[in-house]
Amino acid sequence: MNKEPYKAKIGEHELIFNNDEVKKMKQLGITRSIIVNRFKNGWSRFYIVNQPKRMSRKDFDKMLTIRKQKSIVKAAAYKL
Repeated sequence: MNKEPYKAKIGEHELIFNNDEVKKMKQLGITRSIIVNRFKNGWSRFYIVNQPKRMSRKDFDKMLTIRKQKSIVKAAAYKL
């Protein structure tokens, strides 16, 4: 009776979400179009699933800071 996981195909990429993630996204009001937009804007899987449909400017700035830090770490690792 276990349902298939939710699949979202975006271009040549395919995101697969388990039942718990789908349940959480429904509670937060996240639709397929929001998933596609967030993926195209480079959001991590964690934020696609866990970020509410509407977020405060403070939360958005925090997300951008984390993303910048990750890109700096990747760039530093690449130079090694």
